[in-house]
Amino acid sequence: LAGVAGALGLWVNAMIQIPVLAGIGLAFVVLSILGRLMPAGWSDAKLDRVLRAWSRAGAIASLVAYLIEYAPSDMSMRLEVNHPLFAMAWLAGGEGLCQLRRLLSRDSDDRGGFSLRLFIASSLGLCLFPLVVLIAGSSVYQVADSFLMAVHNGYIMEFQSLVENVAVLPSKARSFAMLLPAIAIPIAVGMLFRSDVDKPLRLALLFALGPAMTLFLATMFQARWWAHASAFLIPLLILIVASGIGLRVTSKKWWAVIGLWLCLLPGLAFTLTGAVVDKPISQRDRLRAVERGIAHYLRARQGTNAFTVLASPDASLNLVFYGGAKAIGTYYWENNEGLKRAAEIFATDSFEKAKSLIEEAGITHVVLYSWGGFEKDYVDLYREYMGEGQASEAAFVMRLVRDRVTPTWLRPIPFRVPEELGTQSNIALLYEVVDEMSPAEQVASTFEYYVEMGWPQPAFALESRLVQFEESLAAQISLARLYAISGRKAEFETTLQGVQSRLASQPDILLSLEERIRFAGIMAASGKKEVARQEMEVIMGSIDETAMRALYPDTLLQLIQLEEILMGDSRPSSYLRSAKKLLPKRHLERLK
Repeated sequence: LAGVAGALGLWVNAMIQIPVLAGIGLAFVVLSILGRLMPAGWSDAKLDRVLRAWSRAGAIASLVAYLIEYAPSDMSMRLEVNHPLFAMAWLAGGEGLCQLRRLLSRDSDDRGGFSLRLFIASSLGLCLFPLVVLIAGSSVYQVADSFLMAVHNGYIMEFQSLVENVAVLPSKARSFAMLLPAIAIPIAVGMLFRSDVDKPLRLALLFALGPAMTLFLATMFQARWWAHASAFLIPLLILIVASGIGLRVTSKKWWAVIGLWLCLLPGLAFTLTGAVVDKPISQRDRLRAVERGIAHYLRARQGTNAFTVLASPDASLNLVFYGGAKAIGTYYWENNEGLKRAAEIFATDSFEKAKSLIEEAGITHVVLYSWGGFEKDYVDLYREYMGEGQASEAAFVMRLVRDRVTPTWLRPIPFRVPEELGTQSNIALLYEVVDEMSPAEQVASTFEYYVEMGWPQPAFALESRLVQFEESLAAQISLARLYAISGRKAEFETTLQGVQSRLASQPDILLSLEERIRFAGIMAASGKKEVARQEMEVIMGSIDETAMRALYPDTLLQLIQLEEILMGDSRPSSYLRSAKKLLPKRHLERLK
């Protein structure tokens, strides 16, 4: 039963279960050295039978689990998960421990049964896993990849040591409460050597202590093991209390029972107070809520359609979790290739190469947060991994974040961070991958983006560029909006008249849905409601849900308002009934 349970552990998470099995093996070694821990009625031969039964059952069950999951479709050498190599090591380890016990035995007859050949063969079987990893490296064990290790060890706190993690925790009292139950480990070690503790209990203590010790030592190097080490402290605490109750010295009974359970009270107190006491929401928590809102917004824009994002690893996780997006760059070893591919796109110096890589990866959106700040480090790590030295200031992601230079195949999507979080320092940059835009279309799109983001200064700075594109209706419509926003009535009328003349002389000219809505809006605002109504009839006759979801919030709000004002009770579009779900809160307030 223990062997099958261990095999199930390997199946669920091999990297967690291996230290547990190592700890049990360590307990067998200690038992071989300290033979006096052996309970009455147990012989060396019986111990060998138990050890072999455990290792054989575990190895067979592990192999069966592997075949169930992978055979015959994918039996590649992937050593991050359950693999026959682990079953072989377990089987070899069981036999090797039997031979080691005989070698360490004080009984000359028992020591005579030691087989050097079996011991060497078992040692080789046990060492096969580290040898394969050492030779083949990340090709068989992604966790050993130097890029992934650099990301994990340098930028993820749970991969730092327990001491480093405790040092940055905000509450020293909470840290103390978290670590206090670990006192069970030295207490258990001390009780192993007490003659007044029953041997069966000492044996149980030994085999509970082995995994707890190995996982605790692993925690000292990487704090991510702490949860697993804590799990093994539970049986250890129970066994210590059970041993303490059986002590012949009365004065120490209650010390064992009460003292150890008191170790759990501080953690319990923090848990209970955390459940009932209000805790102030931190700036980081608020920004997490913003990230969740962005994920929901992108999902609403896409409807039921799938979308794939390029973002920093941390941002990618939230977009996947909250928005159901696909992402190519997450922290986990399972996605090591995607992590490097995302870094490659961020690090490239060429917009053309970035576009090629983005199309190859099927990316539909790029999402960057000013408060994350990992992008430059991400680029540095990748360029160092590729042997290219320090990060280039011309890297794709740096040009987007720092210089705000946008290629013609990325369309910015406006999303305002709530004002109380400081929109100047906290900005979310969202882009949709689109077909190549003309320079005029890009300038017009950028102007509308700046307006919607509430950045009038950079929006008005585009006037000279909009003026240059006299032949582009998109640019001229945006120019008319610029004049209307800045209150320059004469220039507005002149520009608007030019747009009308072009449309009248070229009725077949194509306008995008967004441009047509903006044109209808400025016609209605200038008092020419009949022209605006004609435009709305064209719009309402051609709109579909996909096109509506792609509109900027300001444009969508304008569409709803124009329909209510100009179309009366006809309401020809069923899509607009659900359009309000796509509007941010501030737009809904304006609609009211």
